Amino acid sequence: MTNKRRGNTSKPKLIPPGPNHPWDPTYLTRLTKKWKKQGVSFSAEVFYTPNSFLQVGIRAAGVGRIRRTSRTKFRNATDELFDQLCDEVTLIPCKTCHKNKAFDPKIHKKKETNRHGQCEKCFMKPLRDAAKAEEEKCRQEEERMDALKKGRGFRYKLIAWVHPKSGGDDFGFVKYFKTKPSKKIIRNMLKRKSSALTDDYTLDKL
Repeated sequence: MTNKRRGNTSKPKLIPPGPNHPWDPTYLTRLTKKWKKQGVSFSAEVFYTPNSFLQVGIRAAGVGRIRRTSRTKFRNATDELFDQLCDEVTLIPCKTCHKNKAFDPKIHKKKETNRHGQCEKCFMKPLRDAAKAEEEKCRQEEERMDALKKGRGFRYKLIAWVHPKSGGDDFGFVKYFKTKPSKKIIRNMLKRKSSALTDDYTLDKL
């Protein structure tokens, strides 16, 4: 996709129809663009939405992704409209760190991005911190349970994974033993839970 050149007074080109469909997907795959702005490399592509509005996915290297939606129906979209959606993308310094770049929230509303003027690193930091805090909470709870079971005479901890024969998501379970269970006991336990695998487990001494 080429940008409109200065002095070009030709009529905007409509997205051409294809032989088997009013809007040929093979043509849409060529509606892409790469450019640089504010020192950042951008790339864009059109989403195939023939019964909706023109939607353009835009990626800014080191900044993130947004999806821009035009008020123009896909069937009425032009090359120039595609270029306009790309050219309007604007970056600002991150409102948190003031170092990295972020999408300008005055132009790119919630429908396009939920970063609210933050760079990807600053936006993700509280999410990562929350995940670490939850992980630490689970670790402490696990240690508390291990100590409780050990105080009650349990000496071995089994962590096993069930892979359902009928399909679906795998799931794990924990079981404590006062004496060391044999491989046969563990495998029979997994068989009773209809696991396709009977050797996906760890056995640790408390």
